[in-house]
Amino acid sequence: MPTPSLRTSASPRDVFILLAIFLSVAAVAHAEPISFSKQQLSDMFFSEGVAVADVDNDGKTDVIAGPFWYRAPQFKQKRGIAAPHAYDPRSYSNAFIMGAYDFNYDGLTDVLQIGWPGRAGYWLENPGKVRQDWTPHLITPEVGTESPQMLNLVGDERPEIILAAEKKLGWVSPAKGVPATAPWQFHPITGEDHWFRYTHGVGAGDVNGDGRQDMLTATGWFAQPADLTGDPLWEFHPAAFGTKGGAQMYAYDVNGDGLNDVITSIHAHEYGLSWFEQKRASDGTTTWIDHPIISREPDTLIRGIQFSQAHAVELVDMDGDGLKDIISGKRYWAHGPGKDAGADAPAVIYWFKLVRHNDGTAHFEPHLVDDSTGVGTQFVVEDINGDDRPDIISSNKAGVHVFLQK
Repeated sequence: MPTPSLRTSASPRDVFILLAIFLSVAAVAHAEPISFSKQQLSDMFFSEGVAVADVDNDGKTDVIAGPFWYRAPQFKQKRGIAAPHAYDPRSYSNAFIMGAYDFNYDGLTDVLQIGWPGRAGYWLENPGKVRQDWTPHLITPEVGTESPQMLNLVGDERPEIILAAEKKLGWVSPAKGVPATAPWQFHPITGEDHWFRYTHGVGAGDVNGDGRQDMLTATGWFAQPADLTGDPLWEFHPAAFGTKGGAQMYAYDVNGDGLNDVITSIHAHEYGLSWFEQKRASDGTTTWIDHPIISREPDTLIRGIQFSQAHAVELVDMDGDGLKDIISGKRYWAHGPGKDAGADAPAVIYWFKLVRHNDGTAHFEPHLVDDSTGVGTQFVVEDINGDDRPDIISSNKAGVHVFLQK
């Protein structure tokens, strides 16, 4: 009886079947939902902002919240950068916004700390030694708005902070030809107007496609001029991007039509999160179409969810598909219990997956991250454990938390 032989090559039909199976498995793997492991670094209220950076130059990303930094990768060791003070969750901290940057270019990452809206902003100098003081240096005596951001606004490879001061909207940057410890220079982009210390909702992005970052507000956007010599005023383009303004704002091409749209929460202490689709007519006229992600109506669910007080918003590609997703959540006890819309509802964090369709439309699909922490006025989404998956780091009245993406 002849011995059966093993097949050493596959027929075209077999190749097709194997390819179909492979693609099906790949599709299932890609569709697998993202999950997170939650770690509480502290249950104390130190700040409503947070930063991440390699503080001690050991190649690992540490967490910075209020007066402490937490050493990676376990985040169980905390070390001081300022006098420790835990605040009453019914009150407010002196760290609404935090950031990290080597401000004096000495090879050590320093810390940005912005307190109560309208008060001064500082950077704290990294001494490079564990038991040495972090010296504070004044950046500017007035940091207005509730969503100031440190970013590269004018393309000079140095950080700027967008803010309001002297009832004007503008930005501050390190002055040239002076020591790194000197206060920064304020550059107004508007005349004196309604830009007061508690203004909600500012951001930056290239709205008109000229390669320059424009300034975004709840009432419209300001086009950055080609020449900034002499601090010219920026041209204002009115648009209704909300009611009283929400949080950090972004310009991003949501539906892939080549025009940047605007992403913003609608009201920091009520309801609403939207992307505003930019439409441009042949004569250059621009209109904006509101696409709600979170409804402005308290009892209306969109894709099954509703929450209030999206006081902090981030825009990051969470799942590696090349499209940026929205991350936001409910600010926990913004003014204390019972004082805002939905104040005592679950303090959730969501990420919203951007889904584009073949007909040129798009939507954001919500995915719950957590329902007992929420956000503050600023948080961070960044890969802090080196696995190429963005993680979520927050500090607010519920404490300091790290959500590592699995």
